[in-house]
Amino acid sequence: MSDFTDCDDATTLPPDLDDAALAVGVLRVLLDRVGEALGLAEAGR
Repeated sequence: MSDFTDCDDATTLPPDLDDAALAVGVLRVLLDRVGEALGLAEAGR
C-alpha cells in the first residue's frame, strides 16, 4: 500500500478508515462462510 502522507487525494482513505473497510470486508466473508456452513448442516439433517 502507499504511504498516507497526502490525505487530500480522494482515492486514498486514511489508514484507520482503510483498516475499517478491510475489517468489514473480512467480516462479511466470514459471515457468508458461516451462513453457508449452517445451511449445509441444516440440509444434511
